[in-house]
Amino acid sequence: MSRPWLVLGLLALAALLVADASFGCAVCGGLNDDIRTRDSYLNATIFMSVLPVGLVGSAVWYLRRRMRSRGDL
Repeated sequence: MSRPWLVLGLLALAALLVADASFGCAVCGGLNDDIRTRDSYLNATIFMSVLPVGLVGSAVWYLRRRMRSRGDL
């Protein structure tokens, strides 16, 4: 057996062994539990809403602090 086929075979075996982990997300198989699914979507929505505000706010804070330290502000 050549080395590339051995690596592919081991990767396929590993994928089969961890297939149950794919049921962790709400879309892949967690739909049986309505409360967990709803909470997952709510948490993801909150995270995606807060992330851009946090990034822009952090950039403004950093630039303002840097300008004050240089005496430009």
